[in-house]
Amino acid sequence: MRLQAGTQGGWDRYAISAVFSGQKDKGNQESVQASKQESKMERKDRLKNAPEGILTPEEKKELDQLKGKDPKKLDEDQLAMIRKLEHIEYSVRSHEMAHQASGGAMVGVASYHYTKGPDHKMYITGGEVKMKLPAAGSPETMLRAFEQLRRAAGAPGDPSGQDKAMAAFATQKIQQIKTQIAEGRAKDAYQKQLKLKDKLLN
Repeated sequence: MRLQAGTQGGWDRYAISAVFSGQKDKGNQESVQASKQESKMERKDRLKNAPEGILTPEEKKELDQLKGKDPKKLDEDQLAMIRKLEHIEYSVRSHEMAHQASGGAMVGVASYHYTKGPDHKMYITGGEVKMKLPAAGSPETMLRAFEQLRRAAGAPGDPSGQDKAMAAFATQKIQQIKTQIAEGRAKDAYQKQLKLKDKLLN
């Protein structure tokens, strides 16, 4: 704080006020900067602690920048490769998560294949989940199980060749089980008719 002598031997209250006012404005600026810094740190923590597979490629890029990684050290081809790898990783995660969301207990944990990028980070470039075939049960139970298996296989928007093969297999089993159920019901109905006929005759 700086004080200035007034013309009447006292302290110039206006000068003091002006000095205090300047310090207050400076303090406000520092407070705003601290607030921005705090918000930046909070966003960094949120992105860093986000569940696996949730971040979009744009958010991952932002997280790298918040961590202090300098993309200028890489050339255009390398940056393009990183963007491509990020897109592949996001697509693979989304694909496997779609299987898991639709398959429930019939779909196992996802396993991933990784590729090292120009920035020395490991990116997911492939993945798979194991689909468990239904255990033995009643025709109705097996029908529901294979219907869920078919939904899980076809859940991703871009099903792979294996997904399509599994969906086709499940569809075939569903048709077989439906035929079995229909034949069983027809047989039961015929048996009931015979019993009713015998009852009427006797």
